[in-house]
Amino acid sequence: MQKRIRAIKTEVDEIIFDSKTESKFYVYLKELKKAKRIKGFTLQPKFTLIPKFKNCGKTYNPMTYTLDFAIEHLDSSIEYIDVKGSFISDRTVVKAKLLRSQHENMRVRFLKPYKGNWYDIEDKSIWLQI
Repeated sequence: MQKRIRAIKTEVDEIIFDSKTESKFYVYLKELKKAKRIKGFTLQPKFTLIPKFKNCGKTYNPMTYTLDFAIEHLDSSIEYIDVKGSFISDRTVVKAKLLRSQHENMRVRFLKPYKGNWYDIEDKSIWLQI
C-alpha cells in the first residue's frame, strides 16, 4: 500500500484548494496571465473515464478524473495540470493513462515545486516560467 500524504486545505481568493501546493500554483497561473504568458485557466476540469454501467444486476458508478487546472496557452492549445506535492500514486498513473488513451492529443502534466520553479515529474524538466 502506498503512503498517503495529508495535504492542508488552503484558501486563496475565496477558493478552497486541496493543498498549499495547489494554491501556490494557482497564484503562479494568475502571475502568468497578468504577464500575458497564457490566455487563461480554469479550475478542476473533470473527465469521465468509465461511464456508469451495470454488470450482473449491480450498478457501478462512473470513474472520473478531476485534474487541478486547464490552461489555455497563447496559441489556444489547452494543457491539463495535476499538481503534486512529491509523488504520483499508482491510482493517478492509471487514471492518467485511461484519460490519455481516450484523448490522443491531450497534454497532461504532473507538476511539483522545485527550487522556485515548477518541475514536470514525467518529463523531468522545468515547466513554463514567467
